[in-house]
This record gives sequence, C-alpha cells and structure tokens, in this order.
Amino acid sequence: TVPALVEVLNGRDLVTAQQAQSLATHKVVIRWRPDVTSTCTIEWEGREMQIDGLPLEIGRRRFLKIMAIAKG
Repeated sequence: TVPALVEVLNGRDLVTAQQAQSLATHKVVIRWRPDVTSTCTIEWEGREMQIDGLPLEIGRRRFLKIMAIAKG
C-alpha cells in the first residue's frame, strides 16, 4: 500500500503524458519508487487501473506522476 493523490479526469480527455496523447482516466501522484513501471497495476477504491506509458519523475526522485486507464 502506497499513499497517493488520485485525480479522476473528466470523460475521455486527451492528456499529454510523456508520449504524444493518451486516453487516461486518472492521474496518480505518489512518492518516487524505483520499482514502479508501466507493467504495474494500480488499485484504488476497489478499482483496478493500468498504467498508461512511463511514470514521469517530478523533482529529483521526489514524486512520480502516473497516467492510468481504469479497467472495465
């Protein structure tokens, strides 16, 4: 379990992440961790989310901004 700030994005907003554009449904910010990759899964309030693209490092290894897509 990791504390996180989770923001639900409205509708099918096109969000600029590290790649060109994404159909992410959530933005998640957590403390930096070396083990978070695009193959990880996020669970929040009983929902499962897939990480969309690579997590973006904020600051010098302080935080990670993760764009995610809700499953189902």
